[in-house]
Amino acid sequence: MKIGIVGLPPSGHLNPMTALARKLKARGHEAILFGVPDAEPAARAANLGFVSYGERELPCSAIEQRWSQVARLQGDEVVRYTLTHLQSELVRVGLQYLPHKFLQ
Repeated sequence: MKIGIVGLPPSGHLNPMTALARKLKARGHEAILFGVPDAEPAARAANLGFVSYGERELPCSAIEQRWSQVARLQGDEVVRYTLTHLQSELVRVGLQYLPHKFLQ
């Protein structure tokens, strides 16, 4: 069975998704990780197929640059910034591109 997994680029999201995909692959499934360009090295290191999306909006290193802002925040500011500036953009880009990518 071919199984696609969407991996958000922060390591706290990406590491469990690549572990899940490796387990599925070990059970004989074809596991493919869908992610923004910054997620590709993790997919390749886990020996998984990778389908990129959002290259224009979130090119390589875009996630790192955006997350660097979090280091200057504290408490609720971190949650507010993450939800309004980071996760919302990832969700918007994912909703824009993933339906088409899933059908390829």
